[in-house]
Amino acid sequence: MTKKIARAIGVFVLLSPPSVVLSFLAYTVFHQIILFASVLIAGGVAFYLSHVITEKNRLNHEMFLKSYELKKAKETLESCLPTDTQTQVYNERLLESRLTEECDRAARYQRPLSCLLVAVDGLPELSRQYGSVLIQVIIQEVADFLKENTRSVDIIVRQGEESFIAILPETQRNQARIVAERIRSAIGKNTFRIEGRSIEVTVSMSIVSFDSTIHQGKDDVLNALKKILTDARKIGPNQIAVPAGD
Repeated sequence: MTKKIARAIGVFVLLSPPSVVLSFLAYTVFHQIILFASVLIAGGVAFYLSHVITEKNRLNHEMFLKSYELKKAKETLESCLPTDTQTQVYNERLLESRLTEECDRAARYQRPLSCLLVAVDGLPELSRQYGSVLIQVIIQEVADFLKENTRSVDIIVRQGEESFIAILPETQRNQARIVAERIRSAIGKNTFRIEGRSIEVTVSMSIVSFDSTIHQGKDDVLNALKKILTDARKIGPNQIAVPAGD
């Protein structure tokens, strides 16, 4: 009989909720009240903590969404702006329209037009060695040198991460070569300094003068600039290259 009672109590303990078990085991009404109140308090605290955690997660999620929305809005705004936000020269979005306009004008009125493609030598290696902060400084200063050594009518465009295109209206190839030499010399004489380090930087350039008998439009000019620069860089850095035969 005693074993049966013990077995029944064991089953009751296993199957019943903890609060009921504790109340059953309490040997006075006072203890039962204390236990019941403790269970209620513990449940309330657990519910409150659960609510706090849920609210925190909700706020974190909202902050993430707001941050993402601001980032996308900034990107959208920058894509609509005519200038690169870092260097304050024209961005790539304006390259096609401006170069098309100048090529059309040169072809229509038989006026000279030259373009420079200016690229910083060894930029990936510099980035790995010194970090992205230095690269931003170099790009900014190269943009400044381009603006300082060209005319107000010339159009400077940032193309990609490491290069610029200078559109030079009313400029023959020999005049463009003088401009290119001036830019290369100014950058070569400069010492880039950041965090106590001094770094010398060079640029390579290609020159293409628009010829309506050869170039159908901007795409031909851009492709020629890239090919000439690529071939020149095979020789080494700090190059100024023109089409073969010029």
